[in-house]
Amino acid sequence: MSSFFCKQDVLLLDCWYMKAKVILYALQHDLIVIGQARIDTALYFMPVTVTKRRGRPRKYGTKIENGDIQSMRKQYITARLYGRKQRLRYCEIEAVARFLNGRIVRAVWCEFELTDGVWSKPRLLLCSHAEVSGVDVILGYARRYYIEPVFDDVKNRWGWKNAWQQTRQVLHRWTHLIFAAYALPKLLILKLAEWKFDLNVIPWRQNQPMTAGLVRIWLWRIFSQFEIRAAWCAKARKFTIPISHINRGRHRKVDKAA
Repeated sequence: MSSFFCKQDVLLLDCWYMKAKVILYALQHDLIVIGQARIDTALYFMPVTVTKRRGRPRKYGTKIENGDIQSMRKQYITARLYGRKQRLRYCEIEAVARFLNGRIVRAVWCEFELTDGVWSKPRLLLCSHAEVSGVDVILGYARRYYIEPVFDDVKNRWGWKNAWQQTRQVLHRWTHLIFAAYALPKLLILKLAEWKFDLNVIPWRQNQPMTAGLVRIWLWRIFSQFEIRAAWCAKARKFTIPISHINRGRHRKVDKAA
């Protein structure tokens, strides 16, 4: 995902993947990590520097308890999150994360307003770079919402619940084909939005903006007669384009005409 508040790329993670191994690996590849962590994640205040103290400087301050979070100054914002306009309150602080070997992170506790005066349970968002503001952390993590429809399609519409593939390699190939077919019409919208196609399939939408559905119909018209199975070479286990037997058929027609 391209960053919107810095020049680095941002990796968004949910609770399942907010593990030290994943985050530290991402940091080695110069990524900013934003994710939702467990509410009971061990976080510590910044250590107080003490002059004329023997030994190594302290790595952790006192542990951040629930009472400390309640006493923090609350801030309020209204933004369009998860498909609708919502109001939320949050508090933020620079903290030391023990599970990241003492790395300084930006910790944000946020709550959504359900009804007037009623707030949701607090959620803890962590950002691997403490210089990122709390608002950017919240808005950045909210971008995960746009991948949820993909998960819904994968689970309920693409048949992954009852996948018939019997080997991992075949399943991976089928997955790649499905994702390409899903993403191609959506990406083509960005390129073809200003083009004018005479699809003649939905007359009452001739003057409407280009959509993924119209692009899908357009692609189906072009490739519906393409014999993709004939391009697969079972011996070499690869696709061969152009398809040889189609080309030979064309040559024979030309010879007969001559």
